[in-house]
Amino acid sequence: MYNDNVLFSPNNSKGDFVTQALMGAYMDLSSPTSDTRLQYNTLAQKYAHYSQYDSVGEAQYATLKHQQELSPETSITADDYFIRGNLTSSVAPAGSLAFNPSLGRAALQGGGYWSNDGSVHLTHDFSQDLNSTLGLHQTTFNTGGSGYSFDQGGTIALRRSLMSTLWGGLRYRMDDYRYSNESPAESHLIQLSLGWNPTERLRVGANAGPAIIHIFGGPTLVKPGYNVDLRYSGQKWVASAGGGENPSLGAGYGGAGVSQGGSGSFRYQFGQYTSLVANVSYQQYSTSGFDGDVFGYGVGINSRLTRWLTVYAQYNGYRRSLGNGST
Repeated sequence: MYNDNVLFSPNNSKGDFVTQALMGAYMDLSSPTSDTRLQYNTLAQKYAHYSQYDSVGEAQYATLKHQQELSPETSITADDYFIRGNLTSSVAPAGSLAFNPSLGRAALQGGGYWSNDGSVHLTHDFSQDLNSTLGLHQTTFNTGGSGYSFDQGGTIALRRSLMSTLWGGLRYRMDDYRYSNESPAESHLIQLSLGWNPTERLRVGANAGPAIIHIFGGPTLVKPGYNVDLRYSGQKWVASAGGGENPSLGAGYGGAGVSQGGSGSFRYQFGQYTSLVANVSYQQYSTSGFDGDVFGYGVGINSRLTRWLTVYAQYNGYRRSLGNGST
């Protein structure tokens, strides 16, 4: 691959050719009442000229997804995503065009970091038209220079079918933010939810309501909180888009604040083992001590040749702004 700005420098950018190898393993376990998937990847990079940035195993990615049916009416899901690396080895994982909040925070950092996002959700169906969800979540973002940011909280949601293709509900989310170099804070998000599924292929969802952010020893902010999501599935392709504004950890700078942005993705399956993927994403972070944004886009083709070997060709672009320059 070719990187036209190895260090994300706003001035006098330096490019270089990079040889990448993505290594890892995965495991799938299934039973009539449960599904579990574990995946681990690590990255090796060799630069043609900037050998000081060569690395093996410095970037690491691990995911866990588990779904368990406790009864015909009750199920539990657990997800965990871990990423570790630095600016030159982890902003764009080889073979992956995904751009999530963890990678967005990483793109605004200039040194080493690690991030872990985990959640557990319990869903119960009271009837065919009424269900509830209880959730716990935790996020840790640790950097060598800016210290750590920690968020934990919970969610409760109630959803009811209004018509055959329309549902509505209420949602409450609480977050407790802790920082190594800023005052702690907490946020409360109260939202109305609406969903529309006119066909099996089209899904539309929206949440909206006030977000109350209280910074201990500081001000209390009231911001809008909302999300809108759209997904359409064709016979061989899937397209999705979404965006919103919500309370956020920030990006390792400053204290609690809000993040706003949106993303879109498209995937076309040529056959059983070959697919085309395109993604675009924008994320802006605003806190009491920092404002910054990151924009990413990419397109690529992945083809699985054997059980152990996948080849890909892709083009990725990223731009970040820290208030004092863009790269």
